[in-house]
Amino acid sequence: MLGGMAYLRIIDSKDSAKVYRSPLYDTQSLDMRAYEDDNEVGITWIDFNKKNKVFTVSMPQWEESWLNVFISNTPYEVIPN
Repeated sequence: MLGGMAYLRIIDSKDSAKVYRSPLYDTQSLDMRAYEDDNEVGITWIDFNKKNKVFTVSMPQWEESWLNVFISNTPYEVIPN
């Protein structure tokens, strides 16, 4: 449906009604190893800051998708590589 694109969905474990969706990313260029610590949760190149509720994308050659207006419901910043 999204043509090789995906997004992360983070659900607040203390309030399951709070769901945060990342911007779309290309599934071909992503390492899906997950990690979590006290401040962040994510996968390689995409982090979610638990306190500020913002995604940080640092994926090489990441491209914005016009579909992010409909998919991502969370602020995000892109750090160019």
